[in-house]
Amino acid sequence: MFDNYSVFVKGSATLLTLCLLSACVSTVTVTGKIPTPLIEQLPLQAKLIYSDEFTRYSYEEGEKGRGLRSIAFGAAQVTLFDRIFGNLLNIVDLESAEQDIDITITPTLLDFQYSAPRETQLNVYEIWLKYRLQITGDNNQEVADWVVSGYGKTPTALLKTADSAFDSATNIALRDVGAQLAIAGDGEMQGSV
Repeated sequence: MFDNYSVFVKGSATLLTLCLLSACVSTVTVTGKIPTPLIEQLPLQAKLIYSDEFTRYSYEEGEKGRGLRSIAFGAAQVTLFDRIFGNLLNIVDLESAEQDIDITITPTLLDFQYSAPRETQLNVYEIWLKYRLQITGDNNQEVADWVVSGYGKTPTALLKTADSAFDSATNIALRDVGAQLAIAGDGEMQGSV
């Protein structure tokens, strides 16, 4: 009988912890843990243009009780694009008017979605991201209009906070976008210019 009681107490404690984690209202700032890709640099001069909205992006939840108040990842997404394109292309400083520019890349966040365990009855936090990359050549001619999506999930774990779970899931989604850019970027860029 003691064994059944022990199992019941442990199970109840785990269930209570999961309920508390999924019910927490969080304000999260994503850390931006983006690895350096192992890709060959292309002989192209490029500049990256980020809007103020992009660099300071913060999703604000309008619906009460969803488990997330806000999540700021403007700096993390800038780190992603700087890291990927900085290794794929020769990025020219925006202030430098002396260098010739082959392409200009302007990323835009099209969509951000999330789910928490309480909503899906799954023990995971999930993040979906969708970006549009507008790539122009000299004379501002459109070279490519590219949409790339990323997905990240983090399983709930005992004593893991909702904040760290959302941070981790967002980093995984950003890394997913980065992997797609690194893999496809070589072909897209060479084929476009």
